Formats: sequence, C-alpha cells, structure tokens
Amino acid sequence: MSVFDISLDTANRVYAWGWRASIAGALVTAIGVILLMWGTRVRDHDTEAQLSRSNLLAAQTSERAAGLEVQAEELRGENLRLSAKLVELTQKAEDLAKRAVNAERGVTDIFGFRGEHRRTESGRGETTVGVETQIFASIIKLQEEKNWRALLDLCEQQIIATPTWLTPYLFSGIAHANLGEIKQAMERLQFVIARAGDDPNYRDASRILDSLRKIPQ
Repeated sequence: MSVFDISLDTANRVYAWGWRASIAGALVTAIGVILLMWGTRVRDHDTEAQLSRSNLLAAQTSERAAGLEVQAEELRGENLRLSAKLVELTQKAEDLAKRAVNAERGVTDIFGFRGEHRRTESGRGETTVGVETQIFASIIKLQEEKNWRALLDLCEQQIIATPTWLTPYLFSGIAHANLGEIKQAMERLQFVIARAGDDPNYRDASRILDSLRKIPQ
C-alpha cells in the first residue's frame, strides 16, 4: 500500500495538522527571535552601564590624580620657601654670632649712611671712601626724580653687593612704598630699624613705617 494511497478525508486531516504545525513553528520562531532581541538589548544595556561606570571611575581617578598633583606642587613650593627661610635665618644667626664676637673684641666694620666704610679695631678707627659713596649720590638723585622703579632696582642690587650697608634697605623701603608694595616696604624698613640703633640718619625708617601701618591692608 502506497503512502499516498489514503482517502481524501485523511489527506485533509493530515494537511490541517501540517498547517497547524507550520503556524506553531512560525510562532515558536517569532517568540525565539523576540527573546533573542530582548536578551541582546538587556546585555547591551548592561554593557553600556558598565562602560559608563568605568568611564566615570576613570574620570574621578583622573580628577583625584590632578588634585594630588596640585597638592604635591604646593608642598614643593612650600618646601622651597621653608628652605629659603631656613637659609636666611641661618645667615642671620651667623651674622649675630659674628657681631657678638666683634663686640667683645672691640671690632666694628660698618658702612655709614652715605656709604663711607668705617672700621674700628683695638681702639683705632679708619674710614675709607669707595664706590658706595657714588651709589649713594645716585640713590639720592633717583629719589629726587621720583624714579621709584629705578631706585628700587639700584637699591636691591646694592643690598646684594653690600648687605651690611643699611642705606639701600631704607631707600628700597621708600621705593616699595611709593610703588604701592606695602608689605615689601615694611619688611625693608623693619630691617633698618632693627639694625640702625640710635643712628639719627635712619630715623625716617620708623616714621615711614608708622605711616604705612595706618594704611588698610
């Protein structure tokens, strides 16, 4: 008996079942495709979320690293300032120790207001005139001309050349004050007052400093 040797009624039933199976298969395929798309979307969303968190973490890490670098740079700057201050204090201590020894031995080695070099040892005094007196004349000329920037530059150069001569400190303070640099002016004038003693040539330092202290900071 052939597989095709069936009645029409049986063939119709087989056809109907085949049609139903095809529809069911199509539905299963459609559901499978939908599930695949949904799963893919969920996985993509999760991947995007992880990438977003990773990017945020990287940005935060970079920001913290930048902040730490700024702090490190500030600490390096502070260390340099402290080192410079330590050198300055050490030099001052050595200078004071030397002054104390010289005082005990009756030795003085100073510059006068106008730049004359005075040296005393064992009761004998000697005064010499050098380039400092010419510098003094230039200082007075620049002050009279009110050329404050040039006056400041000249005084600062001379402070380096002759750090024990107080006159450049005084006129540096005056130049700073006229340039509106009050803090620097006060520092220079305080230096003069601390070392000039009762020398009348430097009395202006106290007067100018008192005036500067009245200026609102």
